[in-house]
Amino acid sequence: MHRFRVFLSYSRKDRESVEVIDAALRDINLAPVWDRDIPPGMSFTDEIKSQIATAHLLMPILTTFTRESPWVHQEIGFAIGIDIPVLPIALGSLPGEMLSGIQALRVKENLADLDDKLRAVDIESLVLPHRYEPELERLGVSNQVAASPEERARTLVNYAQTVSELSRVRQRVIFSSFSLPDADPGDPAWNAVDSPSRRSESYRRLLRRERRIMEAHARHSGCSLLLHLFSTSPSDASAQCARIRLLIDFLRSMPKRLVKVAVTKEEMHESLIIVGDWFGARAAPPRAPIDYRQTFFCRHAPTVLRWVHEFDRILDEALNRLGVPAERSRDVALAILEERLQSLS
Repeated sequence: MHRFRVFLSYSRKDRESVEVIDAALRDINLAPVWDRDIPPGMSFTDEIKSQIATAHLLMPILTTFTRESPWVHQEIGFAIGIDIPVLPIALGSLPGEMLSGIQALRVKENLADLDDKLRAVDIESLVLPHRYEPELERLGVSNQVAASPEERARTLVNYAQTVSELSRVRQRVIFSSFSLPDADPGDPAWNAVDSPSRRSESYRRLLRRERRIMEAHARHSGCSLLLHLFSTSPSDASAQCARIRLLIDFLRSMPKRLVKVAVTKEEMHESLIIVGDWFGARAAPPRAPIDYRQTFFCRHAPTVLRWVHEFDRILDEALNRLGVPAERSRDVALAILEERLQSLS
């Protein structure tokens, strides 16, 4: 089972029961999240909203104390409002009105049957039901639109830094974050990749941070790349060569087991970057040397997980068409990149 993030909503008086539920969820490879995970100094309300917005499932713990906790009801309403699936756990016998029309998982008050009841639930069908399509334009709390290249890079870095665990990086792009220099803004490496246009120093700093945070995630948890180096490129040949060399150096430095990559000639209709199943960023490919006109960021966990599944399917299909097994994909990609480099030189 996928390690879904489950936000636990509860009354303070039920903390002991929540501890037991937390352990039971971990036993079936789920990732419970609750207010004890809020870092010191963070705004409680904002952090709770953020944790719910990036959860795959909200699990309110309903007991006789729940009526005394307005927070539980607010958190349920907030989750429903942004299309986060809700699975209440009702301990013992509760008044029907407390369920607010949502089907609850009823367990004994002493939680003796909790493990069996949880294992019988198809969590994946709750998070990714076959006929479920969230209306993304309504999910403002989970989404953000970056209207400029600098805002795109800044948002990408901020989101990647706030992910609570280093996660796999997926990128469907002309090049990738790994073709950016990890160098000071005044380093000649930037002039090489920017040619014929020139990014500002502040933008270069942002892109260096993007390279570094994406590389930190990738070196820990791996990366999946679908590259379109044969698409019509906005940059000149020398800039393409510079970026390809950086990409080659990165791939060579990565263990084979952590890399899955395909280089294709198929047209790219959009770029896509996903970190784990925490967030994704979609944009039309740039029409000018350094221009991503608008990038759509999504942290709605069920939607991002759908993007992950779609990305993995497309990458597997690309490798199958190329006749390349995943375990050899890095070496094959390196050979293609070297050939492309020679053709541009």
